[in-house]
Amino acid sequence: MAGRAGTALVIVTLSLIFAALFVVEDLHLVARPVTSRRILTQLGYTEITITGVHPLACASGEPFRTGFGARSPGGSLVRGTVCQGWFKGATVRLR
Repeated sequence: MAGRAGTALVIVTLSLIFAALFVVEDLHLVARPVTSRRILTQLGYTEITITGVHPLACASGEPFRTGFGARSPGGSLVRGTVCQGWFKGATVRLR
């Protein structure tokens, strides 16, 4: 009986670890390069280079965090992140 309880505990523990990893993966932070480039272009940015995901640049409700470098509408070279959520628009945050 003790062997079965140990096996069951291992299975439950591994299931919980797998579930936790699945949830984290499901809520992972991703970049949206095409959408971000479109938003930046509409705002007047040029020479846009997408640099990947910037995990700490946005609020917790903004899982889409696309880093970029570009020339601002005023002509300065800037770096920043386009932050997007599921049910909101986008915010451009400059570093």
